[in-house]
Amino acid sequence: MSGSALDSPPFDLLTPAERARLRDSAEEVDYAPGATLSAPPAEPAGVWLLLGGRVRLERQGAAAFRARSGGQGGDRPEPMSDYGPGELVALRSALTGHADGAWIALEAVRALRIPAAGLRELLAANAAFAAAVFAELARRLSGGPGPGRTRRDLASLMMSQVRDAYLRKPFFVIATQNPVDFHGTYPLPEAQLDRFLFNIIVDYPAKEEESTIIRQVTGPQSATVDKVLDAAQVLEMQELVRRVPVAEHVIDFARDLARATRPAQPEAPDFVREMVAWGAGPRAGISLITAAKTRAAIHGRTHATTVDVAAVAYPVLRHRVLTTFNAEAAGVTSDQIVKRLLEKMRPTEEIRL
Repeated sequence: MSGSALDSPPFDLLTPAERARLRDSAEEVDYAPGATLSAPPAEPAGVWLLLGGRVRLERQGAAAFRARSGGQGGDRPEPMSDYGPGELVALRSALTGHADGAWIALEAVRALRIPAAGLRELLAANAAFAAAVFAELARRLSGGPGPGRTRRDLASLMMSQVRDAYLRKPFFVIATQNPVDFHGTYPLPEAQLDRFLFNIIVDYPAKEEESTIIRQVTGPQSATVDKVLDAAQVLEMQELVRRVPVAEHVIDFARDLARATRPAQPEAPDFVREMVAWGAGPRAGISLITAAKTRAAIHGRTHATTVDVAAVAYPVLRHRVLTTFNAEAAGVTSDQIVKRLLEKMRPTEEIRL
């Protein structure tokens, strides 16, 4: 069995003992050109690590389509990339368990078949390995790198029932978008953006911070990473945050703030009706209160206030409030909408903008 394949990412995150167990449970399989990757009936959900050769996913219905069209013209099935050595493929979606098509060997292929049971054991035992594997899930384990599938799988991973079935807690998703080099990327639909707690804008560093970056990167010193918290402590802190009390008027303020962003609601101000195309949904109010509780706990207070709600309103709402074309043309941003709402809805002397 090829040892170097299991020494490459993401398997390099396994301990020597975990890697040895994986070698014992996995098997090398050879496929001739044109052959279909297959698994024993009892193990349909295994994972293949390609060691040599290339494969391509043929979507369900693609062969029938070619037969109907004689191989000519018409709408073609979704084009898929080829996969080569070092990449992971699966016969079934790791999220849904459904078969999306057949993996066809484009040339002589050698692959390492990893049984699903062995993979699940490693995912449960090694959090770093689980995080690395599921970072690849949206592109590889779920049947291809298509942008629509990537979005669906990320959204599914953020649903508690799917997340809890596959990953150890705590688990969260971070998505980044470069405001300059975003060609070839696809914006997430509004319903999936709504699943993110925060939208945080990372601007250029301050002058002193930039000097520190230059000094550290060009200098001889090497950084060390110290463990601050373990998973159990993070879960304990999350439970502690949920216990932070919130008065009814604070909940009402978060609710009213979210509702005021919706142009079709009677309580929406005129400027929202004019400049907002789509407002925040009920998940925004949940996020406002959750973040407000967290901020209160960080500041050493035993209860959350409207100050905390106002302080977290920008990162919670900026990706949930979508401006109209005319507002965008006039340079009006969602942050400006949120600021005007906070100024208008100042409920008590607690808020200081």
